[in-house]
Amino acid sequence: AARAGLLIASYSVGSLVGLNVFGPVHNRIGGFRMLLCAFGMTALGAVIVGLTSVVSLAALGAAVIGLGFSFTIPVLNSTLLVMSPDAYRGRVMSMFAMAHLGFRPVWSLGAGAVTSMIGPRWALGILALISCAALGGALRLRTVTEDPSAAGS
Repeated sequence: AARAGLLIASYSVGSLVGLNVFGPVHNRIGGFRMLLCAFGMTALGAVIVGLTSVVSLAALGAAVIGLGFSFTIPVLNSTLLVMSPDAYRGRVMSMFAMAHLGFRPVWSLGAGAVTSMIGPRWALGILALISCAALGGALRLRTVTEDPSAAGS
């Protein structure tokens, strides 16, 4: 608890780095590989934070989670944008924004409740499992994330 601010700051720095290198990384490896890396980084970071008692290692893990998150959201957002039919695009994107941003306080309360019930290490383990499951979902988006023009086909 005494180091929570450090972990949040580390997560934020990881996110900032990710957003600053997003363009060059996306140009080099593409959206599909970015999603795989992002979910993998989130799982790895959660495992690091959950298993270590060394503050500097936990801070590194938190930064890795932030980096993964900042790679995930732009790719998923743009993929959904491209996949949505023109007539519904605005509605689809507003629902995505509401689900992603509007429910964040609810998800935070849920995460806090789960953490209170089972402990932070197990809660981070659940995050790692969810991230691994998201890797499976990313596999279904391969065609669209590699070639957005194929979305309408």
